[in-house]
Amino acid sequence: MSNVPPMSMPPANWPAAPEVEYLSVLPQPRKPRVWTIYVTFVVLLIAMLAAAVGWVFVLWVVEDIRRAQAGMRPIDPHDLVSLLMTPFGLLPDAVLNSVMEAGAVIVPTLLVRRSVRQRLRLVKPRGPAWAWLIAAVGGIGYSLLFDVAMRRLGLRSEPLEQLDLMFRALGPVLLCVSTIVVGGLAPLTEELVFRGYIQTRLEQRHGALLAILISSVLFGIFHMDLVHGTFACGFGVYMGILAWRTGSIYPAIIAHAANNTFSSLASRFIPPPTPSADAGMLVGGAALAALGLYLLFRHVSQRPAIAAVPPQAAL
Repeated sequence: MSNVPPMSMPPANWPAAPEVEYLSVLPQPRKPRVWTIYVTFVVLLIAMLAAAVGWVFVLWVVEDIRRAQAGMRPIDPHDLVSLLMTPFGLLPDAVLNSVMEAGAVIVPTLLVRRSVRQRLRLVKPRGPAWAWLIAAVGGIGYSLLFDVAMRRLGLRSEPLEQLDLMFRALGPVLLCVSTIVVGGLAPLTEELVFRGYIQTRLEQRHGALLAILISSVLFGIFHMDLVHGTFACGFGVYMGILAWRTGSIYPAIIAHAANNTFSSLASRFIPPPTPSADAGMLVGGAALAALGLYLLFRHVSQRPAIAAVPPQAAL
């Protein structure tokens, strides 16, 4: 027989084995820096102002040469302002701004070790397409509400009024070109900047609520007009919610494009609304915007928080 004693149970008062804590040797993800987005925003504003000044100078020189050859008087500041408010003054400047906006987000995005599509939210939206499409078009309701508020409060925006006058005077060809630029190109590049680049990074650092608010305020400042910027700030909140809930900027691009296109074509084909029409616009706008938000929160599942990026990508 074996001389090994049989195993016995330890006494009841036997001390328990101490718990051992295991430390992970993997590098912990950290929240990204956000100062880069503010630097990008300021640089973009300065570049756009410089480009606008340069474009004004080019227009002044070209028009002055044309007038000299035609034996006309030199161009004066009033004539130059009028020229800037034509398609030949506005559209090239708008295209140049869009190119700079695209470059302002693509260049820094390519410097980080992440997919450009993920970084800028160029991904398939969450939720059923019909829900976020209706929600995107619902942004027009907010535009109607703001339009009524402007008239009731006696607010005026000279850039919006000049744009409205320009669209009313356009012929078919220039109307199509202007609508493509204002209703297509501008929304695409602006959403890349504000809901794609800025809001996405801010969500990683501060969460959805603060990210939507900050990106919307920057969006308002970007328009450099108090009344137009106020509208843009509120509309930015709506588009920020769209991007957050769906996890994609495509619905925000559609909402932005729908709003700009509707406003542009309404200037051309719909007579200015009368005070008696304000009640209908108020009810219709509120219903449309409320329906969009309801569909987002009812039929689009909760957007999970964006995961912190790994250390090597936190630039």
